[in-house]
Order: sequence, then C-alpha cells, then structure tokens
Amino acid sequence: MEKNEDRPLIIRQAQKADEQRIAEFYQRVIPSIDQELTSWIPGVYPSIKSALEAIGEGTFYLAAIGEYVAGTVILNHIFDEEYSLIQWQDPQLKTPEIMIIHTLVTDPAIRKKGIAQQLLDFTVELAKEQKVKVIRLDVLERNIPAKTLYEKKGFVYRGTTDLVAWDGEGADRCDFYERTI
Repeated sequence: MEKNEDRPLIIRQAQKADEQRIAEFYQRVIPSIDQELTSWIPGVYPSIKSALEAIGEGTFYLAAIGEYVAGTVILNHIFDEEYSLIQWQDPQLKTPEIMIIHTLVTDPAIRKKGIAQQLLDFTVELAKEQKVKVIRLDVLERNIPAKTLYEKKGFVYRGTTDLVAWDGEGADRCDFYERTI
C-alpha cells in the first residue's frame, strides 16, 4: 500500500469513475482470499462483473484511504430463497425493510486496521438513513473470524442452512445473522 496511512478512511458509494480502481482491488485481493473460509471461487464469485453490476445499481460501496481501495461491500435487498428457512426475529418484514450484506472484502495487506468494522458501522448508518429495520447476512459456517466480527458488531445468530455453492456444484453450510436497527 502506498503511504496513505495518515489519511482517513472514507467510505462512500462507488461511482462509474471508480471502476478501474475497483477492478484493480479485486484483481489484487480476490486471489488471496482463503477459499476455505469464504467458499468464494476466483473468477466466479466475487467477480469484477458482479462488482460493476452493483456499481450500476448503486449498491456497491468502497472504503478508501486516499486513492487506495482498502475494502468494499455490496448492500442491497436481494437474498436467496433459503433465507426463508431461517427463524428471524421478525419473519414478517417486507423486502425493502431488510438490508443484506454481500461480499464484504478487505485488503489482506492491511487487515487488523478496523476497515471491516468501519464498513459494518457505515452499513448500520446507511440502514438507518434508508429506514431499514434489520440488516441480515450469511457467512460460511467455518468462517470463525468473520462470525466473531459480526457478533462483536451486534449481529445475532439466527440459524444455519445450506446455500448452493458458487460453482453450482454442491452446497455451502452457512450461518445466518441479523442486526435490528
């Protein structure tokens, strides 16, 4: 990382002009993600294509230190049908009242700097602004570091079920969390 460490972390909605920096971030970071903890498959998911689609939909957010992209997240109201199998606190909520966290990624070269925590704090504030009632997410059952972070940030475990694997072959055992706003 270039010498931006004295600069503040800024989290904001990504714009079309950010596409090249985000593509570079994904190319730099995705190959180093531990597939055993995420079940993500480089070139399949997360992909630059899915990131660009989310930018176009206005649901892609980036955390940057100066021009250096340090983390990203997709925040929307789209969830897999398996979410209906989970015992949520309020299962009657309508889709616009539910924000879903997808693909929270931070640069491994600068982990343990609180970037993921700040992305989660940003998510909570955005949910409040958008009058969302709950934030939900799924995480691979064996991803203890991520689950520990989510619990530290007030997310409550609600259940476990399988989601179709990213390559369409088999299933991933996932835990589901939510945080009431």
